[in-house]
Amino acid sequence: MVRGGSVGILLLMIVILWRDHRHTNAGNIGMLFLTTVICHVIATNRMSGLDGMPTFLDWVFEIGSNAAPGMFWLFTRAWFKDERPGWRSWSLVAFSVACMHVHAWILWLDLDPWILPTGILGRSAAIGLVALGLYTAWKGRGDDLIEERRRVRFWGVGAIGVYTMFVLTVEIGMRPGFVMTTLGARSWLILGIFFLALASAAAILATNRADLFGSPQRSENNGDAKAELDTELAAKLEVHMASELAWREDGLTIATLARRLDTQEYRLRRLINR
Repeated sequence: MVRGGSVGILLLMIVILWRDHRHTNAGNIGMLFLTTVICHVIATNRMSGLDGMPTFLDWVFEIGSNAAPGMFWLFTRAWFKDERPGWRSWSLVAFSVACMHVHAWILWLDLDPWILPTGILGRSAAIGLVALGLYTAWKGRGDDLIEERRRVRFWGVGAIGVYTMFVLTVEIGMRPGFVMTTLGARSWLILGIFFLALASAAAILATNRADLFGSPQRSENNGDAKAELDTELAAKLEVHMASELAWREDGLTIATLARRLDTQEYRLRRLINR
């Protein structure tokens, strides 16, 4: 029931991204990332109870599952930095997938001396990519002009990244007779994915912004936007830009500008956005 619910929620999120954000780089990579998470949910069920040789479809889901950490990294770069991954980025993801796939083969063949070393190698490569994704999210957290999207990006991406690292770490010891029983551990991990997917879907639906995964969009009703402006702060900002030529400064951030104007970041971010 939990696996089916998780897949259903993830498919719903893919449909929402396709409907509202398929024109953005982050929206497209986000759909790929959610697809790999679906593969992970399905693979944990198919690969844990195999009695014979894994089928082609089993390995398709397993490879898709192994790609999830790398796709998380690419997703954060597309969302936070608006970057399109090049061949080097895809090569790093492919290397991580290959390491984890080798471990899956070793585990299926029951080559006991190699199970733990290959598991640590594969999981370490994957955890490294997730850590890079979390760093990207943390580094760019202050420069988003849209407050609602900023909260979703920071807390949502942070929770997904931390839980992904937790799953990868726990799965190192997830085999019969080792740290814990395989089926019991997988059931609890899938339950966590279910609640995380549910919370993520609720956050996306609650935010309901067309620019959730893209650049801030100008309000169509300029009269209302101007009426809501913080006129005192707007005057200070205009004077600062004209006298100090701050707009010419490379690397200027919202946080730096807010300190110079002696105001809170959220007020300045809201003013610029409006």
